[in-house]
Parts: sequence; structure tokens; C-alpha cells
Amino acid sequence: MSTNPPCCPPGSWSMLTKKDAATEAFDAKGTIETVKKEDGSDLKIYLVKPSSETSTQNITLIVFQDIYSVRLFSTKSQSWGRIPAICDALAESLGVNVVLPDLFGDDAFDIALHGPQDEENWTTQNIFGVDGGPAWMGKNTYALHRGTVVATTKFVSETCGGTTIGAVGFCFGVWLMTKALVEGDTPFQAM
Repeated sequence: MSTNPPCCPPGSWSMLTKKDAATEAFDAKGTIETVKKEDGSDLKIYLVKPSSETSTQNITLIVFQDIYSVRLFSTKSQSWGRIPAICDALAESLGVNVVLPDLFGDDAFDIALHGPQDEENWTTQNIFGVDGGPAWMGKNTYALHRGTVVATTKFVSETCGGTTIGAVGFCFGVWLMTKALVEGDTPFQAM
């Protein structure tokens, strides 16, 4: 098992490496849907519905990821994160629909910066070093991601019943969901 990056608290699920992923089977419980954003571009969304035994009617939780790629969305992923597994666990344990929009496509931090091929080195990489981290962060403005937030909220309202919409974020996702709420672009009832 790999070492967590310094930002992960003790006792949290460890960072999932390529080596770990080979021995830890992940059987996605949800489906990947494709919707159109306002600009006409495609947006991939991972949708997980709870089993009928745990279902809580008309509640959907939107999960906003961290800066790393989600391997369900990109074959170029260098990150072996657990975000989809966390979505599956949230859907089942809370009895709610869970939606994960693909925030970055093939331009997630780990893909864009062509970081170390040995994922163990990701835990020590200086993301704000001269490798382009600040430039990558600077281009990921709210204006760039607003269309994803709006399209995801529309998808939830049309597909999930969406009478109550909550949000949870990881790292970058916390900033994005908070900014969306402040801008009035989403009807989050809980964060």
C-alpha cells in the first residue's frame, strides 16, 4: 500500500496507486452518461443510484473532484484515485443518488503536467514548482467550469428528480461548489 500525500489525514483511505489498483478490484456501481453543456460540448457524468433497500427519494449529491484525473473518464489518467469508489459508497450508505461530473477531461493536473510515471513520486511532487502547476491552476477559473456546474445541475433536475440537491467537494471541488453557490448557478440545499 502506498503512502498518502501529506494533505491526506491519518486514517483516510490511502491514495490508490496503479499497483494497488491491480490488486483492488473496482466494480463501478454506476453508469457514465453524456450530456451537452451550454456551449455544445460533451460532459461525462458518473451517476450512481442506491439500491432499493437504502434509497432515499429525491435526494441527489453532486461530488466535485480534486485536481487529479478520474480513471473512469480518461484513459490517459495517471491518478488512481478513489473518487468513483467514494461515490458508490456515498450512494449506498446515504441512500441517495450521487453524480460526479468530469471537471477536467484530458486536462486534469496529473495529465496536463506529465508528472512522474511512478505514481509513488506524486506524493512528494511540489505542485507549485516550476513544472507548470501555477499556470495550470490559473487557467482553471470559475468561468471555465461554470458550464459543467450548470449542465450537471440540469442533468440532476431532469434525471434524478432532484428535489433536494447537495454537494460535496474534494480539494479543488470545495472551491468550485462554493463559488457556484455564491454565483447563484446551482440550487444546492446542503454542502
